[in-house]
Amino acid sequence: MYEDLTFIREDGYHIRGRLYRPAGEGPFPAVIFSHGFGGNFRYLEHYGPRFAREGIAMFLFDFCGGGPESASDGTMLEMSVLTECGDLELVFDRIRALPCVDPGSLFLIGESQGGYVSALAASRLKEAVRGLILWYPALVIEDDSRGRLAEGKPAPANVFGLAIGAKYTRDALSLSIYDEIPKYRGRVLILHGDCDPVVPLSYSERACRVYADASLHVIRGAGHGYNAQESQEAGRLSADFVKSLSRLTGAGAEDRT
Repeated sequence: MYEDLTFIREDGYHIRGRLYRPAGEGPFPAVIFSHGFGGNFRYLEHYGPRFAREGIAMFLFDFCGGGPESASDGTMLEMSVLTECGDLELVFDRIRALPCVDPGSLFLIGESQGGYVSALAASRLKEAVRGLILWYPALVIEDDSRGRLAEGKPAPANVFGLAIGAKYTRDALSLSIYDEIPKYRGRVLILHGDCDPVVPLSYSERACRVYADASLHVIRGAGHGYNAQESQEAGRLSADFVKSLSRLTGAGAEDRT
């Protein structure tokens, strides 16, 4: 079962996405899945039915200006990690209010830049986030942005062949991400390949050291993104993590009474 949902930002921009949910009334534990730089939720949509079969609702959406084929409004020249964090915080509030969602069992998952943004949003939402799952999170963004400036590359610059605006670099350098993310004190699961050419594994290893309660699962041979087998492993580990912490399902479930 799925339905398309649209949320409107204060500036009038539309954030569009799709909610997959298990059969029945709920409320269900739920995850919000954030895509990476230049992407869109269709790349990740196959996880929606899988999680629904596990009894978990999943909302996938496009950031405003998140990619050239984004279903949401805006352009990549307007996008930054801070605009995406604002989008995710708005989405979080709207999904938490849905009758089919258990507001006490709402999780964030993000891949690459979506992982960076999910980590940053969790540091602001704090205990409202039941658990955080990061797939090869792009915690390298600050260093990469500083490197572009050092090379004298003007804005808009090209990253992976896609144009970004000056706001992207300016906002990335306004943060020290490893100072921000420990503000989230909940459970964190990080999945990262040991052959990632875009975000070295060392960035996730450092994240594990600064979080209060984090575990790192290294996927051997995986790069920046997963093949079919690696995708199955990542999906299974992520769904198990959600179920273990959910108030409604899993061995770690709490009594709702």
